[in-house]
Amino acid sequence: MQAVQICKEHDLFEDMFRCYSSLGMLHHRQHESSKALHMLGLALDIASRLEEKIQLSCEILINKAEVSHVIKL
Repeated sequence: MQAVQICKEHDLFEDMFRCYSSLGMLHHRQHESSKALHMLGLALDIASRLEEKIQLSCEILINKAEVSHVIKL
């Protein structure tokens, strides 16, 4: 979470996006679906500010679908 704080302090949105995305998938691998979806939601919010927002948003939505699929099983 220190990386996220540094990104916030310096307006490093692309790096903040990657931090949230990585944290989301880390929580997913640890079977913490609620935390995973929360982090991926934050990444999706950041993606809307970036130049490649469509591609990055699709990436996050695919990850959210993967996490949601595991919840339903």
